[in-house]
Amino acid sequence: MKHKLTTVVASVAAVAIAGVGVAVSTGVAFAAYSGLGTGGAPQWETGNTVFTAAPGYPNLDPLSKGGLQFRDSSGMIITGGNNLSHIADYISTLGYASRTGSDSANVIFARPDHTKTTAAWSTSSAAGSAFFPVTGVSALNALGSTVAVASLGSTEGNLTNFLAVSSNDAYQDYSHVVQVRVKDSGYSGATSGLNSATAYWSADIEYNNTGSALADGLADGEWRQVFPAVSMTTVTVGTPTADGLTSSAGYSGDTTTFTATVNNSATGTIQFKVAGVDFGAPVAISAGSATSGTYTLPSVTGANSATKAITAVYAPTAFSTFNAATSSALTVTVNAPAAHATKVTAITVVSSNGADTGTNVTQPATATLSTDVADTDNSNAAVTTGSLHFFDGATDLGAATYTGGHWTLAASSNSLTASGAPGTSHSITADYTGPSSLPATFNASSSSSSGSAGATTVYVITGQVGTPGSSYVQTEIAAGTITITAPYASSGAALDLGSMTLDPTEGYQSNGVLGDIVIGDTRAGNLAYDVFAESSDLTQIVGSAGPTGTYDTIDARNVGLTAGALSVSGTNNALGTPVFSDAAAAAFVNPGATISSGNVGIGASGGAKVLHMGQGLGILTLHYDVTINAPVLTTSGTYQGTVTFTAFSA
Repeated sequence: MKHKLTTVVASVAAVAIAGVGVAVSTGVAFAAYSGLGTGGAPQWETGNTVFTAAPGYPNLDPLSKGGLQFRDSSGMIITGGNNLSHIADYISTLGYASRTGSDSANVIFARPDHTKTTAAWSTSSAAGSAFFPVTGVSALNALGSTVAVASLGSTEGNLTNFLAVSSNDAYQDYSHVVQVRVKDSGYSGATSGLNSATAYWSADIEYNNTGSALADGLADGEWRQVFPAVSMTTVTVGTPTADGLTSSAGYSGDTTTFTATVNNSATGTIQFKVAGVDFGAPVAISAGSATSGTYTLPSVTGANSATKAITAVYAPTAFSTFNAATSSALTVTVNAPAAHATKVTAITVVSSNGADTGTNVTQPATATLSTDVADTDNSNAAVTTGSLHFFDGATDLGAATYTGGHWTLAASSNSLTASGAPGTSHSITADYTGPSSLPATFNASSSSSSGSAGATTVYVITGQVGTPGSSYVQTEIAAGTITITAPYASSGAALDLGSMTLDPTEGYQSNGVLGDIVIGDTRAGNLAYDVFAESSDLTQIVGSAGPTGTYDTIDARNVGLTAGALSVSGTNNALGTPVFSDAAAAAFVNPGATISSGNVGIGASGGAKVLHMGQGLGILTLHYDVTINAPVLTTSGTYQGTVTFTAFSA
């Protein structure tokens, strides 16, 4: 079963730095300098003698007017960094605010030397001067016009270059320390003593260019301010807690989000880390907390488990008054996923003898067996991994494969045969075993387990004993024929349509029913056929020739048929549905006249199709309506002709 894992990283503390806004560069530690002398200050910081009125800084270098603040490009105060080639963008002064007129401020690096006074230390210019105020940086403009501020260009403030031409003094707390000085160079009046050439504001920074961390933890390539010390409240971070977990544990494949909280209304971002590696991008803090994206607990194998350390790293925003902080680690145990319950569905038996049905297997046939496995913890979804074996009683028939949407054991792959006497039964079951690989796993089940389909019984329905004997059996189907019989089969028994009636605009016409046309089809194969009707010319058999210009013959094209009634007689018919085709309509055609091919009645050569049978085996009786037309020039008399019906294979 899936578990929703919500982890809360508790109370990442962040505190305001007393008196000033301080930003802490990500990844830089700012622990106290381990080499500080008596009273927490380097040995040369013995107290002001020239500028004793410098407020708040009684222990500075005797020549100092006050301390310094290092700032980034936004004017935000920083207390350290990891770029020795450009330690800061601006440096502002604290203590004695003496800038006047158009004074400018210069930055100087000085190498401490325990054998000399601070005035005699080796120095080097770190930056050119810049007039104050610095426009476009509101945090600097707000300082006031009497506070000296030095501006360092992108290539200035290069501590690396200064260290390359000066020697480190390894004596006590002089080692790996440089004094940074700012001199107000615009005024050199001797009477006031405020801007003396030997007076400056100063601060001491520790640096590391050794290639490895110093004993006090300062990493290679980093620097930090050590004096005058920046007043910072110690950050405390609570141990993370897990919400909704038992002992902070989850299963492979489970998903979770991590939440970190900060105190003192701190603003900034939280970078979540899993086993020390960033997880996602930093998340902005909202209403005192931040929540990560979705994290999926990784896979573990077998019965093993794994642990992941989750931490949250707080970074303040620009102009923040908070220090950076890192939470204690939350250890999440990742266990193998909980196995899902399964059940085996009904077993299907398909004999290699296509005539067998259900669970019958005819000797000597074999049977293909198939079944399904359902995940009962997941809406009976199909289980496609693991292994399944079919059994005939206690006999293992073989391992099935999942193919075509089912667990199947082909007839050629199993040992189930129709053995034994007719009526012998086989009890077929299926046993399923879940996969050993993770994250997905399933409990074993059997078709005979509670909740499954149970065993399937296969019956032997025939048996074979000894060597079979064979006898030949023979019969015959005659080829058969089609016959057509009709009444009115002689001149003396013709269908009499009576006297023709006269339509003065057309001619003479008579109508009648030509019935009892019987078609008998005995051909083997129940074959299709077509029936065609063809009329002869009607000649005068009673009467005499008329005057010149009259006719004593009625053209066959003046005869037409229309489908009438149909009846079926006899037994064992296998007739299809008759499809009637009306012959072309009877015309009013003068003998010998040339007319269009579409107005020929049934007088055309070969006649006209009047019936189609797709399956003709049996007996049909047909009736047709017959129409005979005669031109008005036809002489009186009795006229007679024949209508012939002929069947053709379709």
